[in-house]
This record gives sequence, C-alpha cells and structure tokens, in this order.
Amino acid sequence: MFYVANRFRAAVFEMRPQVGDIFSVLAVQKRRPLEVIVCAHIGMERCLAPEVTIGAQGRLLRDHPTMRRLFAEKGFASRWLAIDRYLGDIATAECGPGDEGDFYKPTNALARVLGAIPGVDVLQYPSVAVGMKAINLCMTPTKADELFSPSEAWMLKIEEHQDKLEGVTAENGGYYAIRFIARSEPIGEHGRLYWRPVGNGLVPNYLFGNPLF
Repeated sequence: MFYVANRFRAAVFEMRPQVGDIFSVLAVQKRRPLEVIVCAHIGMERCLAPEVTIGAQGRLLRDHPTMRRLFAEKGFASRWLAIDRYLGDIATAECGPGDEGDFYKPTNALARVLGAIPGVDVLQYPSVAVGMKAINLCMTPTKADELFSPSEAWMLKIEEHQDKLEGVTAENGGYYAIRFIARSEPIGEHGRLYWRPVGNGLVPNYLFGNPLF
C-alpha cells in the first residue's frame, strides 16, 4: 500500500525514526491539480489539523445534519456511529515499541476494502505520529500512480533526540534534530532518482510544515 501525509513532519514521524536512521521522503503532486480526490474517512472528528478544525462544525460526515437525519430515518444511526467509532479507534491506535511491523496492517486492510467502493479513491485518517495534527491517505500503488506523480525526494538523517526543550511547549514523543543530506533532481515520469548533496549549511524554509529549498 502507498501512504501520503499532508505534512513533511508527519511523513517523517510516520516512519517511527530512531537516532542514527537515514531515510528518504518523497514529495508528490496531484497529476490533475483540479481533480477532487474522494476519500473514505475514519476518525477525522479527532483530527487537529487546521484544514479540518477551521470551520469543521457540521462538515464531517458523522456530524452533518443531512446525514444525521438520513441515519435517523433509516433507523441505523446508533449502529453506524458505533462502527465508525470502532474503525476510528483502529486507525488512531498508538503504536507501542516493537509493534511497528504490524502497525499499518489494519489501515492497509481498511484502505483495500473501502477503496474498492465505486467512486472512492483513498482512505483518509488523522496521523497519530504527530498527535493528530496532520492527515494521512492510504491507497493501492495502482491508485497512487493514477492520482499522483513524483516531484522530488529528500534524504535525511536523525541526529539527536530530546524529550523536551527549555522554553518550548512539550510535544508527544519529544524533539528530533534532522539533517538534510541530499536532495534529488526533479523526478520525471521514468521515476529515476539522481541525488545531489545539499550542503551542511542548508536550512530550508517551511510552508505549512513542508520544506522549501
């Protein structure tokens, strides 16, 4: 399965990095910028990402007045809400040490089932790795190729971890020092990666949590 996060930080921490790890993050873009990606979402009422929290009242499916009325008319409101809550619990479960290998199996399965519904593209749920402050998408590789094209990749190293920083609000999981090692040339449709060093002094600017070089 293919996972996408809407924040660079979420993409990093969804990989559960440890000090000394070197890994790469792929930046993708929509193939058709104006196309609406249809999501089957679970647990989004727990999401703290600004895209969801700003003006969210009544927009999420479980809280939408029309859906509430429809569920009540059909007589399955309590059952649907219970199932939705249960699936949300699965998607937002905390990953304990040593559980990383099994952590994504439930969302893999849910994405395959819900993604097979006609008209649905991907599974959407909040990122536990960054305290629900970002959004994850999960889809099959075939659907990923259909919706997204690779833009560029960044190679990173986790160099240091501290549980807290003086004068800074405590974050779940603490703080990591990340060093950018290399940045790829723009990736074409061939999919090949050509790396170039970024230089020790590079500190990228950020837009909505995503690095800009």
